[in-house]
Amino acid sequence: MPESLVSKIFSGRCVLFLGSGASLAAGAPSATSLTEKLSNKYLDGKHKDRSLAKVASYVEQKPGIGRRELLELVISQLKDLEVTEAHKKLINFPWASIFTTNYEELIEKSFEKTSREDSFVKLTKSTDIPKQELNKTLLVKLHGCISDPFSQEAPIVITEDDLANSEKNRKALLDLLKWQRYSHTFLFIGYSFGNPNLSKIWEEVLEELGDLSQWSFAVFPSSSEEQKNLWKNRRVKLLDCTFQEFVDYLMEWKEKKKFRIDNQDTFSKDLTAVRELLKAVVSLRERELDYDKEKLEYIVGRIGDELGLSNNDLEALKFSAWVLGIGKIGLPDRILNKPGALNEEEWESIKNYPKTGEWLLSKIPQFQREASIVRHHHEKWDGSGYPDGLKKEEIPLEARILAVGDTILSMLSPRSYRDELSLEETRSEIQNISGLHIDPEIADVALNLLERREVIDNILK
Repeated sequence: MPESLVSKIFSGRCVLFLGSGASLAAGAPSATSLTEKLSNKYLDGKHKDRSLAKVASYVEQKPGIGRRELLELVISQLKDLEVTEAHKKLINFPWASIFTTNYEELIEKSFEKTSREDSFVKLTKSTDIPKQELNKTLLVKLHGCISDPFSQEAPIVITEDDLANSEKNRKALLDLLKWQRYSHTFLFIGYSFGNPNLSKIWEEVLEELGDLSQWSFAVFPSSSEEQKNLWKNRRVKLLDCTFQEFVDYLMEWKEKKKFRIDNQDTFSKDLTAVRELLKAVVSLRERELDYDKEKLEYIVGRIGDELGLSNNDLEALKFSAWVLGIGKIGLPDRILNKPGALNEEEWESIKNYPKTGEWLLSKIPQFQREASIVRHHHEKWDGSGYPDGLKKEEIPLEARILAVGDTILSMLSPRSYRDELSLEETRSEIQNISGLHIDPEIADVALNLLERREVIDNILK
């Protein structure tokens, strides 16, 4: 067992992904056996060699059967499963979140059997995501759940059409998955990487970060050297043990107190590394940005210092300067890199990225202030900004500072529709929008700074 993985688990920096293989010991059918059962019952034994999604599609479309009967058969195979000892032990560890594509309720039952039913929140659709930190385990059911099998908002994913439409009403769940893929270690148990959404996210992050991508691990009993080498190229290390052996080993570590389960203390030690990782992620996404983030950090830091911000406030402001565009992770390239004018729908998508940035940063307890700054850095003094239309002092001070710094550097940089402005033109434009789009007091501070040679040299170099 790699100590790096154990350390991540006990410090709350590991995301658990449970596949159907983790449910077999509880009596759940495998995909193959469920396919065979559907084939024998409804298709005269035909198509057993096809995928479960394909066979389920045939059954759903067969006259006289339909979706309800299909799901009722599936539910009958899953509703009476008995929780295993491995599942009971599994919830004793501080997982950052638990993702699963299973419909069964073994994890939910495990929390209930250990009298911890208030320790988790189940998410099956985007609107389930809590609006604030609850200090609970997030259990994300990407393919729905038998507790609400006929849901229209988050239908159980079993047919080919379901797979094709599985992102509907689940985009925020997939965004959470992608975000944690950037910043956390993933552990897979009983999963075969057959889900197209997960595979797409995995490949996108791997391609983007390369060797900076977090290593992940998969419980994979009796794995061969060839299999280990194959997954190693995808930055996944296979662990040659069973589900039960794995959790038994973790319990031994816990009982020996080799690691303290103290998320806050352990994570605080890694905060600098987390900041550097987030800065690298944003820089990769914003390769075409017209100015260096170092310049933005510098100018907002100077403005904040002139306004008398404390060291903690300055630190939050400077970090926000680096990650103000982190919400763009959720924007498709066709919008982000579009050379011409955006249409109304595309512009609405753009206006949502500060909210996405806030949501991503708010998942890290230490970054709540930065999350608020990022959300509001496009608000305007006269209330005409977005996403909330705040005005004047309703806008957080650091967000007002960031807006001024971002405006200055944007003016000094070329755009597809204009050349960069000169320093004099920039000063004049800042005066024009002072008291309209930007805080007049902060504008005055910025204009004074733009008269100083050392400031000019730093932002024009």
